[in-house]
Amino acid sequence: MVALAPAPIGAAAQTVGSIDAGASHVEYDGFLPSSAFSLTPALRLLGDRWALGARATWLRFESGNSSVQGLVAGSVVLDPGPGLAAEVGAEVGGSRYEDFAQFSHALASARLLFPGTNGESAWFTATLGTVARDSEQRPVQRLGAALRFDGPAVSVTLTGTGTLVGGTSYADLAATVRHLHRGGFEAEAVVGARAGDSDNDVGPYVEAALTVPLFVHAALVLAGGRYATDAVRGNLGGRYVTAALRVTASRRARSLPQAALPPVIPPAGDGAAVATTLIETRRGRADACTLIVHAAGATTIEVMGDFTDWLPATLRLGGPNRWSITLPIAPGRHRLNVRVNGGPWSVPAGTTPVADDFQGMVGTVVIP
Repeated sequence: MVALAPAPIGAAAQTVGSIDAGASHVEYDGFLPSSAFSLTPALRLLGDRWALGARATWLRFESGNSSVQGLVAGSVVLDPGPGLAAEVGAEVGGSRYEDFAQFSHALASARLLFPGTNGESAWFTATLGTVARDSEQRPVQRLGAALRFDGPAVSVTLTGTGTLVGGTSYADLAATVRHLHRGGFEAEAVVGARAGDSDNDVGPYVEAALTVPLFVHAALVLAGGRYATDAVRGNLGGRYVTAALRVTASRRARSLPQAALPPVIPPAGDGAAVATTLIETRRGRADACTLIVHAAGATTIEVMGDFTDWLPATLRLGGPNRWSITLPIAPGRHRLNVRVNGGPWSVPAGTTPVADDFQGMVGTVVIP
């Protein structure tokens, strides 16, 4: 499932494309090690509450054999209530390892997200579908849970997943640490273990990746480690090291220009109006930035924007009518909206309101 978080009506659609070209050294479980050349194109479309993505990988081994993998996935975000988000999605894909075997899968997933108040969030996922190896088909059932902690420049995600494929069942536990540095440098490490899979090595598994920006649209990607067999998507377990050049391009569709409308002022619990004003932004270390919102008479304040992947984040009361939150926000122009006391999303005063194609509003602000 392509990860997507709820966006306000009128968020601009975005297209992101990339291609990785590199060299790898691969040792699949049960096979001799081999060097390989790889190409991995990817495309992602992000719209108002929906996402669609496609990715493929082609490996050409030194023996002359090759493998190819590909998938297409999409998802739609629902808004069931304050402080809660739901996502439904589908994925189809397949892989072929020369004349050895071919796999295909079709999955449908649902995810329930619970954003926290101090950078933490949690979600639960349920997946149903089918997987086929050559002519043999097996049903797939999967349940998962995750807990994520977001700091100014580091995020930590803990996940647990139980999978049933035909008559085979196993459970995976994993921890992912991701560091984003100002300027586009990114480091990620994953440590995992598996229990209950009697047909394959149960781990532990460790992978790491570094993305080093070279130019505006190019980066060097270094990765390696040991990963588990994925019986759902037909990926053979193994070890690898790889170095690749990644070229990316993105395009954001702009809304049609319309007359700017005044900000919406949501009512408080007693019916009185509560005006919100973005009064200050403070830059911290790396990409850490503190947003401060003034709201007289409010009991809860939430913000969502392109820097939160349009997931609601709850501000903390730090003084009389003064609410704040610290998030990783890159310098530049950003879009955001706020919500008071669980009411409608609105444009805070102090930002520039922009009308969209659906008569909705979103605020824009430049973060230094």
